[in-house]
Amino acid sequence: MIGFYNEEPKSDEDIKNKHQALIYKHWDGYPTYKDENGTEYGVIAILEDFLTKFNKGRGLTDIEYASARTLQHLCNMSDNPNDTYGSNFLGYGIAKEVNHTDIEFFYAVYPKAFKAYAVQRDYETRDENGEKTYPLSFSELHTIEIKEDEEEKGQIIVSKIK
Repeated sequence: MIGFYNEEPKSDEDIKNKHQALIYKHWDGYPTYKDENGTEYGVIAILEDFLTKFNKGRGLTDIEYASARTLQHLCNMSDNPNDTYGSNFLGYGIAKEVNHTDIEFFYAVYPKAFKAYAVQRDYETRDENGEKTYPLSFSELHTIEIKEDEEEKGQIIVSKIK
């Protein structure tokens, strides 16, 4: 799942509640991995490439467009023009809340950086109304900082932490 924020989320509660937009990514995939040739793949590589271009052209403070165009980009990458069974309609969507039972990784995008988190899910509990809940916690894996550099205004300068 990919969340878009006005500012960096400071806590698990901020991650769950302060998003401005959420993209659901089924089979959310590993944040990063390299093939035998050293080429980097995964959600971080996809987001880094796309958000670099978007930030340079429009700026990541425009959350409505950043989230919409990110979703479009992801769908374009996964669509198969020869699909006759409808699987093109699976994989990505718009979510209302973070608490999906099948996410393993979460990506928080905000104007200064984006972060990858591993998601830990506690066992099923019940809320005050008796509804099932699955409390989530987040462990930061990577941070890609976005810096304004005089030479390359608007470029994302990669600073992988952790």
